[in-house]
Amino acid sequence: MLLALASGTFAASLARQPILQTQIHRHLEMVWTDKGSGATRDGSFWQPVGLPLGYFYLGHYAKQGHVINSGHDYAVLVKALPGHEDALRPPSRLEWVYDDEKTGADLDVTIYNPVPTAGYTCLGHVALRSRRRDASPNEFPELRCVKTEYVLAAVAGEEAWNDKKSGGKHDFSAWRNVPGTGADGLDVHTFVGHRSYDRPHSLPSQNVLNRAYVKE
Repeated sequence: MLLALASGTFAASLARQPILQTQIHRHLEMVWTDKGSGATRDGSFWQPVGLPLGYFYLGHYAKQGHVINSGHDYAVLVKALPGHEDALRPPSRLEWVYDDEKTGADLDVTIYNPVPTAGYTCLGHVALRSRRRDASPNEFPELRCVKTEYVLAAVAGEEAWNDKKSGGKHDFSAWRNVPGTGADGLDVHTFVGHRSYDRPHSLPSQNVLNRAYVKE
């Protein structure tokens, strides 16, 4: 009995060993703001740049307003610890979610949902300063999806932006991915876009990291 209990404890400790390491990253480059759109709320999308060697991002950052506040606006980068390099994979393709057609914004933007390879899960959407339905994962070389066993479902947190009153062709809102109540999830400061003004639930990239497998 004691041997069985010890074996179970050992197996559990192995299952929860750190697989990934995270790092806060404050170097963000603006992809798009809604300036010129006439939308009721100001909003913007940002991409992490100048990543340290071996680190990747899991999605872009969305926020209310057009200016970054270095105190609380940042990305959370991730790298696989030695021996666990298969924990991260690029997405296999990108799915169109939204573009700013007819909003009148000064810049064009398209939002994409990364689609993972089998066994992996993506944790956020990305923005491209362009207006087109097709884009390649190669345009986001530092974007990664995570092995599904190291991921938890997220809930919609703060609404970063919506295009109400912009005159856009598509209804759209952008929401922060945050851990659910009581979940041991790690917020990685990503977002999901939603072709609706309603709070989204269970979108494919609405996820966070499982803190049990992360070295912070």
